Amino acid sequence: MPLSDDYIRPEFLSYLPKTPLFKLEITDAYIQSDQVINDFYAPGLRKWFGHIKRTIYLRDRKLHKKIKGEEKIKQDQERMALKKLKAEEKAKSKRDASIETASLQGTSVNTYQKDNDK
Repeated sequence: MPLSDDYIRPEFLSYLPKTPLFKLEITDAYIQSDQVINDFYAPGLRKWFGHIKRTIYLRDRKLHKKIKGEEKIKQDQERMALKKLKAEEKAKSKRDASIETASLQGTSVNTYQKDNDK
């Protein structure tokens, strides 16, 4: 799942400036445009975070590896949870299909399963 440009990872929050990096001449037309968002919040975008990541990597490679390892662990956990969820949904759909088939044949689920076991 790709992250949006608006997402800020927690480890980078301390690098965000609390005020805009530059002042602009503000007019009514400017305020109503989307350019305001780009001008004032550009430091929080992915390109800016790429610079921060490179800086962290060059200053402290152990910290960089630790952050990368934590990210990989989180991604693996999310992937495994998604696989488990899909497997549960698949099992549930199979169960529902067998119940529906049994009800169409006019037998109960237990006798249908016993017939299949023989």
